[in-house]
Amino acid sequence: MNLLTDRGERAQNLARDYLRTAGWLDRLLGPSMRRVVRYLAGELSEEALLRESTTARASATAHHFVGLRHLERRDPDAARRHLQRSSEVGEGGGPGVFISAYVLDRLEKNADWPPTLPMRTGGPALFSETECA
Repeated sequence: MNLLTDRGERAQNLARDYLRTAGWLDRLLGPSMRRVVRYLAGELSEEALLRESTTARASATAHHFVGLRHLERRDPDAARRHLQRSSEVGEGGGPGVFISAYVLDRLEKNADWPPTLPMRTGGPALFSETECA
């Protein structure tokens, strides 16, 4: 979500924190998601992530996150290419396939989407800062 709220640096810091404190979650997520987290942390290049994602599901997930990163960096053409590639994999590609298809649909309807989503500052919070850290 941080990639869609114009907080790419926060996403990178969260990914770095995860890599420092991984453990049981690593066994749960597996090597393909660890590669994605390394990419988000800036430890793995886009090219290396895509090259090392050899299964259909891993490739769909990698293209999904690369597409979101390009969207966050305001490069909608590159975002579309990667999100399209992710959505082409089909149901075997996991949840990223469906989210990629949704984002593509939104981009078709509005080329300026997503707007920068402001962080909520007033009223009750959905999560505390410590829960999101």
